[in-house]
Amino acid sequence: MSKDESLAVHLSRQGMDVDAAIDSTLKRMNKGTTPRRHYTFEVECSVSGFPTDMLRYDQCWPDRTEDALNILENGKHLRVRLSGIKKPTGGRWASFGCLVSNIQETTIED
Repeated sequence: MSKDESLAVHLSRQGMDVDAAIDSTLKRMNKGTTPRRHYTFEVECSVSGFPTDMLRYDQCWPDRTEDALNILENGKHLRVRLSGIKKPTGGRWASFGCLVSNIQETTIED
């Protein structure tokens, strides 16, 4: 008997089917959760080389293909638009010679 089959047997003994158990679990997991937030913002860097580690630190990514391509071009003044799940840390970007602007927050309701 597979794990899925044994789970189905266990749940049926308790009077539940698999779909009901999944629904119940998801409701418990989402109970009291806060809405998710999404941020878009611009970063202007006047240093040679974009601080790519900041993408990981601020949990963000290039908003458009052209932004990704601009990041790859080292040694030039650039402005890119980024999206992320965390509010950008302006002070940390500034330590790399970059300025954060035009921060827009969107709330995503489930």
